[in-house]
Amino acid sequence: MAIMVVLLYPITAVVHAVLGLFSEKEPLNAPEVVGNAVAFQPFGLKIPTAEETLLTPTNEVDSKIFHNALEFKNVKVRECMVPRIEIDAIELDEGVEVLRQAFIETGHSKILIYQDSLDHILGYCHQFSLFNNPTSLEQILTPLEAVPENMLARELFVKFITEHRSIVLVVDEFGGTSGLVTLEDVMEEILGDINDEYDEEDLLEQSLAQTGSYLFSARQEIDYLNEKYNLGLPEGDYETLGGFILSVLEEIPTAGDVVVVPPFEIRILSMDEHRINTVHLSVRSAPAEE
Repeated sequence: MAIMVVLLYPITAVVHAVLGLFSEKEPLNAPEVVGNAVAFQPFGLKIPTAEETLLTPTNEVDSKIFHNALEFKNVKVRECMVPRIEIDAIELDEGVEVLRQAFIETGHSKILIYQDSLDHILGYCHQFSLFNNPTSLEQILTPLEAVPENMLARELFVKFITEHRSIVLVVDEFGGTSGLVTLEDVMEEILGDINDEYDEEDLLEQSLAQTGSYLFSARQEIDYLNEKYNLGLPEGDYETLGGFILSVLEEIPTAGDVVVVPPFEIRILSMDEHRINTVHLSVRSAPAEE
């Protein structure tokens, strides 16, 4: 209808003009007809290109995702893996019932199986395999491929897609288990955290009343803390606040230890075995010059 209005507008305009000679009343729909004709400009309509669509401010494009996508080419596997200390695994001899309980407690769809130690990972078992009523773990064991921790995440992403995999083992330079990486871990490097009904972990993050004083989980990422709180924590060959502390101490701390890296003072509040759990971080203001 809009096209017909435009095409017939010269004729309707002449008709309205002629009718206007015999009547002093303006047609009731004249402003609407003219307005429609002016508003509809099919030959002057500009279709934006894909690049213009991406960069147009009116499009709700998450700038963080865009930034992550640009940086993704430099991300290495060790930066997005689940570290060894956080791997949920059971020993081969523990049997099917222990595996079933591990699925219930962790909520994972896959559990790693090892023999003697985590440095000897045999593979993994999928929760669906329990429907086959196995009598031993060997019957439902799926081999697990290993990749080096310095491999680029984008190369691993291609590997996941082309080989139809969703999990690989990460090994260090000596062949020991360094961690594991899933397809979800790699995608989170671009999209951010992907939470499901089993992701209940809430990392401690609290600003105290005293200016420049915070309570943090040591697993908080340095980039995140610097971006949100404008702390200016040093960056290095580590990802988390705990990694920063270990790089300074070069040994496993104990609860109560204090790490001073001007202008920061970090007190270890609690430990989880050999892992730093929570810390108190304060930013000292520079002394006033006389």
